[in-house]
Amino acid sequence: MGKLLRFLSSLRLTIVLLCLLLGLVFIGTLAQVQSDIFVVQRDIFYTMVVWIPLGHTFAIPVYPGGGFLAWLLLINLLVAHTTRFSWTFRKSGLWLIHTGLIILIASMIYTALFSVESQCRFRIGEAIAYSTDLHRIELVAMDHRNPEFDQVISFDETKLRSGQSLKLPKFGINWQVIAYRNGTVTIQRSGESLTISSKPTYVDGFEISLRLKRYYTPYTLTLVDFKHDSYTGTDIPSRFLSRVRLDNPLTNEHREVQIVMNQPFRYAGKTYYQAGYDDNDTVSVLQVVQNPGWLVPYVSCGLMGFGLMVHFLLLITRRKSP
Repeated sequence: MGKLLRFLSSLRLTIVLLCLLLGLVFIGTLAQVQSDIFVVQRDIFYTMVVWIPLGHTFAIPVYPGGGFLAWLLLINLLVAHTTRFSWTFRKSGLWLIHTGLIILIASMIYTALFSVESQCRFRIGEAIAYSTDLHRIELVAMDHRNPEFDQVISFDETKLRSGQSLKLPKFGINWQVIAYRNGTVTIQRSGESLTISSKPTYVDGFEISLRLKRYYTPYTLTLVDFKHDSYTGTDIPSRFLSRVRLDNPLTNEHREVQIVMNQPFRYAGKTYYQAGYDDNDTVSVLQVVQNPGWLVPYVSCGLMGFGLMVHFLLLITRRKSP
């Protein structure tokens, strides 16, 4: 046990992990030449092991992933503080620096596990109360029998595995998933197999289909106007601006807000960034980020900066003292 603790708290392990992190950043930068940022984050920075596929069914591990390195670095710092560092006033700056670093690493892990990114895409005059995840699928069952509203029941992509049951207990329905591949899911009901795709299919009184996952909100956003400016003499956009009306019946809010490039709109735990436009400035695209720990990196960096200041002040006063 003592050898394990010495290994986990060693400075050599810290240096090795930092070098591996530098190599991982280099690998991730090269990977973005052929893959988008979401794939690079998922397969390199958020995973425990980086794999290289060999064909369609086999892959080999080639490098420790960002998730593994982050967890090990966090353990290294915690064990080092517990076993090797002693608390004294002269070391208070180092304690603040390392505490800020621990918080920063922990917030990175938290963000990787719990943050959600999606998009809002709407035309001028259109109102929406949801955002769309471009990387996840869901199966939806819609009941149109009520003339006043449609009842929508969704099943996340993680539930579309072979052998899983898709239950609607209120209606006494139990569909069995047989297979999910190539953008289609095959279910079994009453001994009959049906293949569901993005094209709506009517089953047991429900309209069911596959679609990109949606995150609904209790408020609506209406695109009132959209404008963008370009650099003089070019078609390169220099500024996006969406004028949006917010209507929230729960809080009785009805107001207009502007979402500008590099000036996002934060509301109800979500941040709306101006991401793009389409169709001759009639369509605005907003990137929606829900990250409960978005303030933590600012706090941790401020703590590390304050720790550096304290550490250097203590060094200066110690040298000046007789």
